[in-house]
Amino acid sequence: LIEASSRNRMCQLILRHVHKRTLKCVNDILNTNPIIRGLVQGLKYEHFQGTLLKYEQKAILDIVTWEVFWCDFICGLLEDFDPNIKETIKCFVSGMSYEAYCIELSRFVAEIEARTNADFVRDLKDIAIMSFDTVGK
Repeated sequence: LIEASSRNRMCQLILRHVHKRTLKCVNDILNTNPIIRGLVQGLKYEHFQGTLLKYEQKAILDIVTWEVFWCDFICGLLEDFDPNIKETIKCFVSGMSYEAYCIELSRFVAEIEARTNADFVRDLKDIAIMSFDTVGK
């Protein structure tokens, strides 16, 4: 997903400032989670709507972790390390603008929250954000 040779500002920011352990975690999700793989292959939330809780609990945790990485952790990374955020977020993730991608991911998390509860999702998000690190942190 993120190539060292990429000239994309977002990819370069991630490769420069995200700890390898965090990149491994995100890469593992990309390679093993059927929902995230589906998104990368162009599927949208509607394809999975109403079926999320039929997946293993790890898949649910991974969806929340993926959303936290792209929509919370990366936002913080941009604020901390990028002098030109507006230019950097002009990238595309899985064929969608960065902002549209975060909106799409939030739809998954909203369904998980609606079918479980807000405390459960908040706990998952807390666990996810604590597992991410920047280089030098």
